[in-house]
Amino acid sequence: MLTTGAILLSQLPRHGWQKLGELRVQHVLAALIMAASTLTLTQAASAEWDAITVVNDPQFPATFWARPEWLYPVVILSVAIFFSNFVLHLTRRAGFASVVMLMALGLRAGLLSLAGI
Repeated sequence: MLTTGAILLSQLPRHGWQKLGELRVQHVLAALIMAASTLTLTQAASAEWDAITVVNDPQFPATFWARPEWLYPVVILSVAIFFSNFVLHLTRRAGFASVVMLMALGLRAGLLSLAGI
């Protein structure tokens, strides 16, 4: 997915750093691809934590509960920082990474509402 976004934006002429204005179709499609890939990697990295409904649930092994509490936010932040940095330098547009993360949040909220969660 990352390569697809990069190839999509490679069709545009190279430019210096810009603001968000004058987005083309390639930018919007690349943003959707990056948001979907962010969502995919976030889901893969945090699947164990998403299933928790009760603290000390016997469904999870003791090794899971022995993990430090700060590990979950670190995993989520690592994914977000990786994709934000990638998107920012791929597009060279200030604020574009924030747009992609908001799109990922919207996709996640939409998918969760479709699933009835």
